[in-house]
Amino acid sequence: RRENKTIEIMESIKKPDVLITEGTRVNEDTSRSEIDVESEVQEFSSKSKGLTICNWPIRDVDRMTSFLNAAKKLDKILTINLKQAYLLEQLSKFNSSTIKVDDKNIALYAMKKGWGLIGKDYEERLIHQDYDKWERDYLEKCIHHKHLKNQQNKYMFFCSNFDLKEIIDLKPVKGSAYIKSVCEPFDLEMEIDWQRIENWINHFGLI
Repeated sequence: RRENKTIEIMESIKKPDVLITEGTRVNEDTSRSEIDVESEVQEFSSKSKGLTICNWPIRDVDRMTSFLNAAKKLDKILTINLKQAYLLEQLSKFNSSTIKVDDKNIALYAMKKGWGLIGKDYEERLIHQDYDKWERDYLEKCIHHKHLKNQQNKYMFFCSNFDLKEIIDLKPVKGSAYIKSVCEPFDLEMEIDWQRIENWINHFGLI
């Protein structure tokens, strides 16, 4: 997505003795751009009969942009969590992100915390106490599971592996979609994690 910036970096380092880089397609002859990813996300989400649940690396703003652009083309709203909102605000200070937290196709989503009070009839003071101090500033701008539950086709919901329990309250309708946009498991622990995620997918009938 930032092709020109990549070229700038390569030109600035002159002739390195050694270049060490990560790669997810080492054994493949072809590659895909972020535009390709964006198109695939759009196509897959368009087939969802309800909620689209999305998982990408939490700090990958370029991948977030791909999901956001797909949401805009489908006239959907992309939810992001509070850590991502904080990240975007910090990056905006250095003009390092094209995404604005107040974008009309973005909604801040507050996950349930330890006490599980959000979305229930409790005093705001108690609900705020369930969140870290830095998170409380965002709560007034946030939506929660009740907002998504009855209008699922309107949203693309970011959900990391650690937040899967949130799906219990969302109760995605059958035919809702799960889009996995993270690396494939490459060790035993990750394989076990993926089996756990597949159990969630199968339990809720996600495509």
